[in-house]
Amino acid sequence: MRYLDSSTRTADQALGHWIENEAPTSIEHLRFQTGYFSVNGLSPFRDVVKEMVDADLPISAVVGSNEKDTTKNDIEGLIDLVGCPRANARVCVVSYSGGLIHPKVAHLTRTDGSQLAYVGSANLTPAGVGAGNIEAGLLLDTNDGDSSSILSEIASAIDRWYDPSLPEVSVLQTHADVQQCVDNGILGLTKPARPSTATSGGAASGASKPVLSAIKKYPPIVLTTPADAASSSPAPTGGTSTTTNATTASSSSSTPAPSTPAPYPPTFRFASDDLNSIFAN
Repeated sequence: MRYLDSSTRTADQALGHWIENEAPTSIEHLRFQTGYFSVNGLSPFRDVVKEMVDADLPISAVVGSNEKDTTKNDIEGLIDLVGCPRANARVCVVSYSGGLIHPKVAHLTRTDGSQLAYVGSANLTPAGVGAGNIEAGLLLDTNDGDSSSILSEIASAIDRWYDPSLPEVSVLQTHADVQQCVDNGILGLTKPARPSTATSGGAASGASKPVLSAIKKYPPIVLTTPADAASSSPAPTGGTSTTTNATTASSSSSTPAPSTPAPYPPTFRFASDDLNSIFAN
């Protein structure tokens, strides 16, 4: 067991550091549950996810709605990234009145049967995985002697969200499913406005305060359909590009253009510029 605490401001205390160090071909099942979510929060998982989608291995994602803080564009990006619709890709959004879904857990089962899990404060957002906030949590690994029964219990807790009898859970496979969640008031179109971290802070407001920035910075995810991958030529004038940049998608207008589900499986690449914009989330 390892304790992570990013108040030290060293890279090895960021959740993303440990995820990106896993060999992409060594993971046979990825599970996660997160209260707050941005598709760019999965950037450290990029190589693992790509290998798993190519091999049709199981990925299970549980995301909180949390008063519509989770947006349509981020969930559409998520289902495209994990290769939905496919039987081994499960995505669900959990929504409650009067409270939030607040766990932050990632669980990886390796091909050799060993298990790794993170349980702590870091959401799957750029600021969470890159420690742009002060985060703390525990990293458990059966390869380090941690209890396999506890690790299996963590995996089972995530799997329980897919019980079809749970009314608070919406299971999503297509963009049409995502739009239904928008229509039902579960997902938002834009992030709710909140006070700037540069000006909020209670009694310390107005005083000079240290500024936090991410320890680990990752490129934003750019989802590309097979049509884009097959052609390197630009779209004709007036044509429609099928590439979606997850960085700009989260800040789209409140009346976005209708989206069409990308054919399975999508491919994805990563932009190398505009890094600063994704850390505003």
